[in-house]
Amino acid sequence: MQRRPRNPGFGARQASTQEKTADVAEALLRQARKSGQLNLSNRGLTKVPDKVWRVNLDVPPEAMNVSLDSAEDDKWWEQIDLSKLILASNKLTEVSPEIVQLPALAVLDIHDNCLTSLPDEIGQLVNLKRLNLSHNKLSSLPVSFGNLVSLSSLKLDHNSLTCLGTDLRQMKQLEELDLSENSLSEISPSIGSCQSLRHLNLSQNSLEKLPLEIGNLRALRDMNLSNNKFHELPKELGRLSNLERLDCRHNQLTGVPLLMSCQSLKELYLGNNKINSLNGESFSYVTSLSIFDFRDNRISIIPDEITVLKKLERLDLANNAISGLPYTMGAMEHLKSLVLDGNPLRSLRRDVVMRGTQAILKHLRSRIPEEEKQQDATDAPVTSLPVSTAIPTTSSGLDMHTISSTKTLNYSNKKAVNIPDEVLDAATSAEVTTLNLSKNVLNKVPERLLLLSKSLTDLNVSVNKITSLPSDFGCLTKLSSLDLSNNQLSHLPDSCDRLSSLREINICNNRFSNLPSVLYSLRTLEIILASGNQIQIIDVDSLLSMTALSTLDLQNNNIAQVPPQLGNVTQLRCNLRRNFGKVPSCRVASLNSTVVFPCAPPLGSPPAEVTWYKIGESSSILRNKGRRRVRKGQLVIKGGQVGDSGEYRCVAQNIARRREGPVIKLVVGENVSSALCNKDEPPCINQSLPDCETKRNETFKFEPTLLVGSQDAFFTVDLFNISSRRPIKAENVFSFDFSWEPGQIFWSDRKSIKKLSLHDGISKDTPFLFDDGDSVEGLFVHWVAKKLYWTDGQHNAIYVGDPKSGVKVKVIDNGPDSPTLKSVVVSHSESYIYWTSWAATPIIERARLDGSDREVFINNSVYLPNALAINEADKKLYLAGTDANNYGIIEAVSLDGLNRTVIFNRTGFIPTALDFYQDFLYWSDSKKNAVLRVSHQGGEGTVLINGLRNPIGVKIFHNRKESSATDPCLKDNGRCDQLCLYLPFRERHRCLCEENFFLSENGKHCSEHRPSEGVTESTPTPTSVAHSFQTGILSSVILLLVVVGIVYCVVRVIKKGCPCQRPQDLPRIPRQSTNPDDRTEQGEDLLEITDQTDLENAGSQPPKESSNLIGRDYSREPSGSVAACEDSSQT
Repeated sequence: MQRRPRNPGFGARQASTQEKTADVAEALLRQARKSGQLNLSNRGLTKVPDKVWRVNLDVPPEAMNVSLDSAEDDKWWEQIDLSKLILASNKLTEVSPEIVQLPALAVLDIHDNCLTSLPDEIGQLVNLKRLNLSHNKLSSLPVSFGNLVSLSSLKLDHNSLTCLGTDLRQMKQLEELDLSENSLSEISPSIGSCQSLRHLNLSQNSLEKLPLEIGNLRALRDMNLSNNKFHELPKELGRLSNLERLDCRHNQLTGVPLLMSCQSLKELYLGNNKINSLNGESFSYVTSLSIFDFRDNRISIIPDEITVLKKLERLDLANNAISGLPYTMGAMEHLKSLVLDGNPLRSLRRDVVMRGTQAILKHLRSRIPEEEKQQDATDAPVTSLPVSTAIPTTSSGLDMHTISSTKTLNYSNKKAVNIPDEVLDAATSAEVTTLNLSKNVLNKVPERLLLLSKSLTDLNVSVNKITSLPSDFGCLTKLSSLDLSNNQLSHLPDSCDRLSSLREINICNNRFSNLPSVLYSLRTLEIILASGNQIQIIDVDSLLSMTALSTLDLQNNNIAQVPPQLGNVTQLRCNLRRNFGKVPSCRVASLNSTVVFPCAPPLGSPPAEVTWYKIGESSSILRNKGRRRVRKGQLVIKGGQVGDSGEYRCVAQNIARRREGPVIKLVVGENVSSALCNKDEPPCINQSLPDCETKRNETFKFEPTLLVGSQDAFFTVDLFNISSRRPIKAENVFSFDFSWEPGQIFWSDRKSIKKLSLHDGISKDTPFLFDDGDSVEGLFVHWVAKKLYWTDGQHNAIYVGDPKSGVKVKVIDNGPDSPTLKSVVVSHSESYIYWTSWAATPIIERARLDGSDREVFINNSVYLPNALAINEADKKLYLAGTDANNYGIIEAVSLDGLNRTVIFNRTGFIPTALDFYQDFLYWSDSKKNAVLRVSHQGGEGTVLINGLRNPIGVKIFHNRKESSATDPCLKDNGRCDQLCLYLPFRERHRCLCEENFFLSENGKHCSEHRPSEGVTESTPTPTSVAHSFQTGILSSVILLLVVVGIVYCVVRVIKKGCPCQRPQDLPRIPRQSTNPDDRTEQGEDLLEITDQTDLENAGSQPPKESSNLIGRDYSREPSGSVAACEDSSQT
């Protein structure tokens, strides 16, 4: 993990680059002579003062004042040699050879500096025991380093070492060696001589193999080999008999190392490798394991031999291909945590997995055949035990030792008509908690079973012929799981209302005509499985009172009609398939009510992602946004309005499969009746409402769509069916973005920007905004303003262009010698452009949409910021690239510049483009030649598409819906000659002109001549003459008023002082024009100087940026009269 800088944050003041050799106070040196310790950490030192090295050699100043009256504490001649020196967290670039003057040094700490080398003299510090050189810039070590024979701790982590370059054979006393976070490609065989070594950290390097001598480290307790490039580990590791912890995560191992003599091993971490099988034999050598991490591999089968790990407490098998677990794992009584996320489990029900480790183990225990238990007891080496400890058994073959230790009795599949008394006696004496009597021929539950009322928690009497339960069955108050499935029950006794601990009941395949009413009083009940009965009605009111109920399985019953109110039981997932009736396809709701639509996702692991769509709207319904939102797979509409009427469908998708739910019709209104559900017309009560119009982009049948760009083609991928691809041929693709409404891709081959139509699968690319000198690096479609923004690497500038007119304007000019501009995005809500640049100190900058108010947004950005993505809804900016260690990194930061967090940071990745959709970030990766995604909250990256050729970008094609009704530029181009740009932060638009054109005084027209220049060659039209005449008169009137004002001010200053009016008090002079193009629709004044905000700023704030490319804003030019007046008044 990359270490945080000492002073993180945005806009932090940069440290001074001037060297600082602080003078060490004599009091510190005097104290050092007394204690033998000197701490000079975090003092900004760039060089250690010479008197520190000579602290025990030079005559101290106090020796110059010899007095017989000196205090007992001032005996300077009684000093202790310096044994501990701390120089950490400074800015040292070298260590002086004078360090040899401190021969008694035992502890030297110089971590967190800028050291690039060490002097040879350091090898003469033969008394040195602890040396910390971490977090420096060392690339090599002096040969004399091997002479530090007394070293017990050596920390060299977070440097730039490529090899040790030193002989470790003399370091017999070394106990701790940390070489992590370097660039080591090999380890010297001399490490095998460090036979006292207890802790070895080689993580975060580039190691591919270990020397065979590693097996000589018999004292080693902890070894960290994570984040390297190991394909296999030497068998010599198996000789480390004292090893307790081995970390091999994030490598390329294809098999489990054989650790034959590692009987002391307690923690083994093999996650994030490429292991596809487990050797059952290997478990017999590591029987002391308590933690076994095997997540993110490729195994599909867990061998039965895993049960020899009797001390195992934590087992992580997440993200593999495991379909089932051996039942014998149920006997692993010390196992406290079993992680199975991300596996396609088939032999375990989802509800069992969700209830946690103990529920899984209990389920597995109940599936162990009794014959196997008896066989295990028979195969046990009882002859080696004393007679007094032989395992007792009953005449029924029950293993009393197993029953007593596991508190489980399994008497299933015996074809028993009655349960023998000795079986129930054994259960009672052992106080069992789990009893399995399934797969027999019982016609009733034995009365003696009720004697287990104080201990029994799990009872399974399924697959029998039971017709009724004892009337006192409710005395089993500890019961939490009850399986009565596949019997002949038609009712439950009233005493069952006392089963206050019951969480799950299975009554599938019985003869119930209704759900037993006694169940409605059980407030702790979470799961009811009642499929395969004859249930006809659903009592919604009673279900609403069961607040803990989460699963109700009613499939294969006789339910003819499902009450719409069932959807209001928001916490409930209900299965109603294969009934005589149908799930209602229509719901009626009154205004301002809350409507809930459940969606049954496919079972399995990982859990399905549920997305809801309103038919006619191509964008999905966002989670936790607005009145319509998705929570736990359910669509919740709060405060229902007429506009919510329509048809809805859910889509559930996981790795295994994709399933679409049925179309559900919703009608919302006042005094609406269910009769409206039977009508065929569109589900709208007021046909004049805009919501009744179905607007849909028919480019793709399914949205959202993954749009991937590679060097020679685009292709579209259904986000819910990755295997479905549609190629679109293109050449030399370098950057791209899309516009949803016309169904177009705008893309660049670096020399030009083109557009490509996606309709009907026909690609028609038409170049536009072509410029032979351009080198387009990044491209962004500002879909609200229907403009394009792009970075030009050759001119080192940012342009905005109109794809309809072909007009482009330079809004950011970085200059030819500045860092290259890369990615660019636009936030309409914040009215900012954000862009990246590859500078010596990477930064992310921002400016207003017209290029004004430019500023640094993020200082000390990622090392090579390749990509940006903007999330308008959550007000976040995502940035991706590589960090200083060449690791792939994705970060998020709020649009206010705060809350910067790392989402993804892993070696072996180079993100080149980035986009987001709902809860995931998607990126193309040039290192992996793949498209990946990661949760916006962080985690491991998941490969969606691999095997690509030079992937250059990824976008999620969906309706990025945002209101553009307030943009006046979309109507008649804002009456601008060339480019109209709406500035939301000023709530007005601005006209811009192309290069070599100038904006006229009216702020709308563009001309090749400056406003002050006349155009004498052309013959003026009558309209232009009249307009010029009126403009000249108005200018003369304004000039006359200004002159009068100045004279008046001067006179008043001489007499009484200046009572001049402030700018906002000046009279507003409307500008008349006969040209209808120069008038606004509201009839406001044409001169922008009438804007009150601009008047307040006039004369005091010069424009931040002045460019004839974007026109002049006269409202921000200083007024000489006002400035003069203010100066005179101060006089």
